[in-house]
Amino acid sequence: MIRLLQWDGLTDRACFDDWYREERDRFADMARDAAWNRLFEALGERPEWVNLPRPGNRSGFSPTCSTSSNRCPYGP
Repeated sequence: MIRLLQWDGLTDRACFDDWYREERDRFADMARDAAWNRLFEALGERPEWVNLPRPGNRSGFSPTCSTSSNRCPYGP
C-alpha cells in the first residue's frame, strides 16, 4: 500500500541536486522507452514516485501517464 505520494510541483531542474535529477530522469526515461517491467520494478522500490513528472517538465504529466498512451500491458 502506498502511504505517501510525492508531487513536488517544481518545474526548475536547478532546484534538484544531480543525483536526484538523474534518478528522476532515469525513471521518466523508462516510461518514454516503454520499459514497463523496469518502470514497475522502480515503482516497487519507490511507490511514492507514481505521480512525479520529469524535473523541468512543465506539462505536469508523470511517467505513469504514458501507460495509457504507450501500450502498457498493465495500463487501463
